[in-house]
Amino acid sequence: MGKQKQQNKRMNDRIVTLERGVTSCCLMLEEIKHMLKKDSKTTIASLRTLVHFSARQSPYPGTRIQRFPVFDKYVPWEVEYITYDPSLYTRPIKDFNQEIQMFVDPDILAIKKEKEERKKLKPDELEEIEETPEFNPWWNSHCSVDVNGEHIEIDRCSYIHENDQPYRYKIDKSGLPKNPFGRTGMRGRGKLWRWGPNHRIAAVVTRWKRKTSHLGLRGEFLTIEDKRVLEFMVVRRVDTNEYTLPGGNVYGKITQYSVMCEEFIKDMIPDSKINCGSGRLEEGDMIDVCIDRYKSRGGDIPNTKINCGSGRLEEGDMID
Repeated sequence: MGKQKQQNKRMNDRIVTLERGVTSCCLMLEEIKHMLKKDSKTTIASLRTLVHFSARQSPYPGTRIQRFPVFDKYVPWEVEYITYDPSLYTRPIKDFNQEIQMFVDPDILAIKKEKEERKKLKPDELEEIEETPEFNPWWNSHCSVDVNGEHIEIDRCSYIHENDQPYRYKIDKSGLPKNPFGRTGMRGRGKLWRWGPNHRIAAVVTRWKRKTSHLGLRGEFLTIEDKRVLEFMVVRRVDTNEYTLPGGNVYGKITQYSVMCEEFIKDMIPDSKINCGSGRLEEGDMIDVCIDRYKSRGGDIPNTKINCGSGRLEEGDMID
């Protein structure tokens, strides 16, 4: 009898190993497919059938946490996925930098669990422990709150629009916002500061490349096959060492354009003294400040275009 149990256990282990191997192979094939599609032409039709890819990569950025495998066909919420059991991760507030901890949302699931445990305690035991904090976010809306004497603007509206209206993301049965792009294999707030949309603003600064003489003088536009060469500004991220557009996270203490102004100057002109006014800059003010700073460094202003866009961080901002 004991020998039979051992054989059954070995058989079960082999089946589990085989299933993991098949899953890994399928995920790798899908990854290859997405890599091949990067070179294909993007059309309106292809955008309508877009399936997020980066938000399903393991491990979760900055951790060793493996996401629950999600194949392309199971990404949409409309498709039933009975065995779906996403990994859970919510970065503790204490692990954030001190200056942004005031903007970080508490752990909704931890609060919910604590409330359930309090129900099991006797009245005299409840008197010995602290009250459970309340957290009732206004989903799909914009509101103002006071945190430690600071006025904070919290925007939980999605940047995605349908019929000229912000897309209203759904809330699951546990009270968490669902990623409008579908399953990601993760659940929780992740390493982001806010449940729901996490907004970020970035600048696209471009210019046409010019020929340069041996004396360093800029001449006519450089062309390759009768086409001008476009240059654009990027910065290297400290956390991932990847190149990205200059910009920053919008926490709500200052306007998004003030954020862009500060981050642009900090990233592109690090030795400059940052002075972006009261933190209430609008788009025109921000562009004027950035152009003045850039011009003072010898930038080619007539040949430079600055476009700014703000949006929601995809990676984990609404983790299943």
